[in-house]
This record gives sequence, structure tokens and C-alpha cells, in this order.
Amino acid sequence: MESTPGYTVSLLKKCKDIYGHAGLSTGWSEPTEKAPYHTLLVYFNEVGERDSSLVLELCFLPSVEEAPYRGTYLLQAFISIREDVQPECNGELLKVISDINTQLPLGAFGLFQDTGVLYFKYTSIVDRTIDEETLVKIVDQQNRLILHQHFIFIDILLDVADGIKTSQDALWQTPLL
Repeated sequence: MESTPGYTVSLLKKCKDIYGHAGLSTGWSEPTEKAPYHTLLVYFNEVGERDSSLVLELCFLPSVEEAPYRGTYLLQAFISIREDVQPECNGELLKVISDINTQLPLGAFGLFQDTGVLYFKYTSIVDRTIDEETLVKIVDQQNRLILHQHFIFIDILLDVADGIKTSQDALWQTPLL
């Protein structure tokens, strides 16, 4: 069985090729001490009414020691939506996040209260017994759903994160999936 980094990097690069052929801008991040894994970056513009820009980060989590030997890997999709949420907005934002998360078919929005980062995260299992072409299609389908969820909810989340709306006003306007 091929080493974990070789297999996971290969899979990410195949995803990168698909997104590049689709006309999306992509990037690549090599492992660092702070982030010890390869990361595929996929850039999206004009998301929601505010035309927000987002960067989808895809990486395989290195913390699962035994799973790669069994052919199972954890792929994380992460989007940092806003990096400067003011502490006075945290309570209202957490109420909205909680309500939205109950509707999501996959993943969850969250808030790192200590740093003020509003984010989205989803971790999926990648089974190496499935051929790479099929896995890339599955990852792409998941990412399409993640992006769709952002189109629906990003403006509401940002309105509350910016203090423009209260959680009550935002929840009243929250669409159903």
C-alpha cells in the first residue's frame, strides 16, 4: 500500500485539476509546523448578496494514526468566513449558528470565540477501496453542497457578525433548506 502522503496528495491534486478545468482559481499549501499537511485551496467569488469571497481549504487530517493502515482517511473541508467578529456579537451569532446548523445536511458553522473567526467545517471519511475517480466525484459533490449552503446562509451570518441584525431578526429571515 502506498504511503499516506503520496495517496492523499495525489487525490487532492486530482481535485485541483478538476476545479482548474472548471475555471476556478486554486492554490496549494505545503505542510508547515503549524499546519502539518498539504492543503488544496479553492477560491470562490460573489457568494451571496454581498458578493463575498471564500477560500475552501481541503486537507487530510494527519491526527488519525491507525486509520490509514486500514485504508480510511479523514478529509476536512474548512472555510474561514470572517476573521474579525467582535466579542459583543458572539452571543447573537452563536444563536444564529445553532439554528442554522440544525438544518444543514452536512458540516457546521462555528465561531472560535477566542480569535473571532467565523468558520464552516466538514470532515468526511475517504475509503481507499473506492477508486480515485469516484472519490474525486464524491468530494466534488460534497463541496458543491457546502458552497450551496454558503450561498443560502452567508449573508445572514455576516449581518449578525457585523452587528447589523440581531439573532431574532436574522432567524426570522433564515430560509429553510
